[in-house]
Parts: sequence; structure tokens; C-alpha cells
Amino acid sequence: AVPREIANCVNLEMLVLNDNFITEIPPDFGSLVNLKVLSIDNNKLRSIPDDIRFLTKLEKLYLGNNEISVIPSAFGRLAALVISARDKDLAETFAREVARRAPRADQIEVLGPAEAPISIVRGRHRWRLLVKAPRDKNIQGYLKAWGEALPKIGGDLRLTVDIDPYNFL
Repeated sequence: AVPREIANCVNLEMLVLNDNFITEIPPDFGSLVNLKVLSIDNNKLRSIPDDIRFLTKLEKLYLGNNEISVIPSAFGRLAALVISARDKDLAETFAREVARRAPRADQIEVLGPAEAPISIVRGRHRWRLLVKAPRDKNIQGYLKAWGEALPKIGGDLRLTVDIDPYNFL
């Protein structure tokens, strides 16, 4: 377990707790207000405390290979859009068009497009967009309206949507 006293290290900017069989993060973790990098890969975490929302300077959060099944409410709602095609230019061009046609909405942010971290899967080039919204926003309704504004998807193009994605590869 992570000692509760860690919360007293308010000037801490980087914390690496990888490979420690950690099962929970202390609830007062939010007091680490200067934390920029938090890496807790390869542990046994099942959840992240909502206090993580107080880490406003956090730039990088690594949670890979844990047992987390729910994205904390502090993160709001997320939707990942993945555009793929065998032709790299076609995938990129369509991803940029999808981003251009994103409806304007209060408190909903569209990030991207960006080439996926694993950019080619089974011969298909992949581009990603990420939609961030507060929990109380109807992200499905937003995505439906956005989809209706898109040109017809045909040929080799594919568009997949993942609500509250488990990973971003």
C-alpha cells in the first residue's frame, strides 16, 4: 500500500510506483497539487480516487496493466473515434474532415485528430480523436448529431466509436 504520509509531500512533481502490487491509492492523494507525472503501471489497482481531480498540474498519468474497470468520475466521459483505411492519406484526410465537422458544444472538447500510437493494425492506418465531456453531458447525443453531419463513409474507410474506452492504443 502507498503510505498515507505521501500526501504530505506537496512539492512532489514526479511519483513512480510501478511494479509494487499496490491495490489502492490513499484518498487524500489530491493534496499532491504540484504533481506533474504519476506512474502506477503494473500494480493491482481496481479504482482511482476522485481526489485525483485536484491534481491540476498533472500532465502524464500512467495506469497500464492494472485491474481498473471504471474511469473515475473526475475524468468525466470520454469517447474515442478511430478512423482507419489501408491508404494512409485517405485515413488522415477523412480524420481531419471528421474533426472539422465536430459540432460546437459547451463543455465538450474534441482532441485530435492524431495518428494512433499503434498506427498500423492489420495493414490499416489509424487516426484517433478523443471527445471529453462532463458526466452530466449527453455524449451519445452529441456523437449522434456529429455522425449525421459527416459525409457518407464508404469504400475502404472505417469509423469506430468507443464510449469510455479502456485503452487508447
